[in-house]
Amino acid sequence: MGLQQTRRDSKIRAQQMIDEAKNMTKQSKESQRRIMRFPAVKAATGLPRSTLYDMMKDGRFPKGRRIAGSNITGWDSLEVEAWIAKQLDCEE
Repeated sequence: MGLQQTRRDSKIRAQQMIDEAKNMTKQSKESQRRIMRFPAVKAATGLPRSTLYDMMKDGRFPKGRRIAGSNITGWDSLEVEAWIAKQLDCEE
């Protein structure tokens, strides 16, 4: 194996490591769990309030939860993102 082949292999391995690091960073950003308030849920889904609440009532959309026992409602971001992914998968 020549010096040029060794350098080429090293560059390929370095690029693979960079790509893996980028993918890990992207996955960690995507999977961060947070509380989504209604405006964020509406923006993410593109659905109006009445449709979202009708779908929650029918069990076709994740239910909102009271936050800290107050009048504030929030949605689990992972549940909402999973619902969106499911909708997009169904279209294919």
